[in-house]
Amino acid sequence: MKKVNVYIYSGIRTIKKTDGAAGYVLSYMTKKDIEATLSNIVYLEDVTRHEAELEVLNLSLIHISEPTR
Repeated sequence: MKKVNVYIYSGIRTIKKTDGAAGYVLSYMTKKDIEATLSNIVYLEDVTRHEAELEVLNLSLIHISEPTR
């Protein structure tokens, strides 16, 4: 079982629906004890801050294919 750190960020700072960018970074150790990261930034339209954070969290979790803790 791997330990994966997920970091999310939203540039949207309002509870009203607006356009903006949000992103995530996945960080984990490979089998050879090398730190690997995967990141992405997406542009979202007509979303609140919470919707944007949930969207990028969902996008990040798609990339995890093994059991993690």
